[in-house]
Amino acid sequence: MPFLKTITFSPISISFWRIDEREDEMLLILPPDKKYAETAARFRSARRRKEWLATRCLLHHLLGTEAELTYLPSGKPQLSHDINADFEISVSHSSEWAALALAPKGREIGLDVECFGERAYKLRHRFLSNDELPLANNEQQACLMWCAKEAVYKLCDTAGLRFLEDMKLQKESGQLYIELPTLKKRAIIHSHIEEKHGIAFALFSSE
Repeated sequence: MPFLKTITFSPISISFWRIDEREDEMLLILPPDKKYAETAARFRSARRRKEWLATRCLLHHLLGTEAELTYLPSGKPQLSHDINADFEISVSHSSEWAALALAPKGREIGLDVECFGERAYKLRHRFLSNDELPLANNEQQACLMWCAKEAVYKLCDTAGLRFLEDMKLQKESGQLYIELPTLKKRAIIHSHIEEKHGIAFALFSSE
C-alpha cells in the first residue's frame, strides 16, 4: 500500500500517500458506493485523475469509508460527514505525493507540498518582494517560501489575495510569519523538508 507516513506537529497531523499506483488499482481500494470512477473520469488529465484519486485513498485510510471530502464555492475543501466534525482539513499534492493535514475543529489550516526544483527559485521575483528575497537564496529555500505563501492563500480562502502585495513574509527569532495587512491578520508558518519535498502549513496567529 502506498500510504507513506504521518508526521505530527501537535495538534496538527500531516499524512502522505505516494502516487505510484494505476488508476484502476486505486479504484479497487476505494469504497465502491462513492462512484469515484465516474467523477474522476471528468478530468481530462491522467495526472489530475491520479492526484484526485490518491487524495481520496488517503482520506479513507485516515478517517474510514464514511468520510467525504466536499468543496466550498471558493474551492476550499471540507469534511462533510458528522463523524469527522472534530477536524479542519487542508489538502495538497505534487506529482508524486498526495498530502492531507488535519487540525482540531476551529483551528483553520492551509497546507502546501511541492517537489524541490529550480522553478520557484527562477520565478522568486514574482512572489517575493525585495525585502523577502533574502529568505530564498537557494532552490530549497525558494520552494519553501512558495509553499508558505500557497499555504497562507489556502488558509485565508479570500478571492484576489495577492502574493506580493497582500502577504508580507517576516522571520522573527527563527519563526516565519506572514503579515496580512488587508485582512488585519497574521499567519504563522511551519515548514518541513521530507525526502525531496518542501512542506509548509499555515495557521492564524493567536497573538
